[in-house]
Amino acid sequence: MCSNSLEENPHLVDDQKDGQLKEWRNLLLDIGDRISIYQPEQDGLTFPELPVFETLEQERQHRKERLVAACRAFALEGFDYGFAGHLTVRDPEHTDLYWTNPMCVHFDKVKLSNLILVDHQGKVVQGDYAVNRAGFVLHANVHEQHPDIISMYRLHTTYGVAWCATGRPIDPASPRMPVPF
Repeated sequence: MCSNSLEENPHLVDDQKDGQLKEWRNLLLDIGDRISIYQPEQDGLTFPELPVFETLEQERQHRKERLVAACRAFALEGFDYGFAGHLTVRDPEHTDLYWTNPMCVHFDKVKLSNLILVDHQGKVVQGDYAVNRAGFVLHANVHEQHPDIISMYRLHTTYGVAWCATGRPIDPASPRMPVPF
């Protein structure tokens, strides 16, 4: 048997692993002028960055457009059962107000012109449609308690609705499940 066999020198494996780990660590930590380890090093490629807005109106428009796009995406994915759900995004200027999809408007019919602006008391500040009361209760409290949260959503998925119809609680899938279990 060779003297550098793994049976006689198990530390060789550890030394090799340590060397590989150090090499990977150095590669990951050596980002140079890049803002992230994931930013491409190859010339001509870009790295997605958060948009910068010159005005609050531009940021508001951006957020509202993304809200409408999210509603449309949820419609395409079939998350459109019954009242379907609700999405909110905080207004960048009036941070105690948020934009949301209107009650009883199908996700694929949501557009910039029918979004509503709502305060934490459930009053529609701008728009012609009613607010989803369930959405108001859930989202207003979270938005009020966590000013750092810009956007949130709640959906009534097909499988979620079907499961709820059984009346059974959800079984814990792991010991790390939330406290109710």
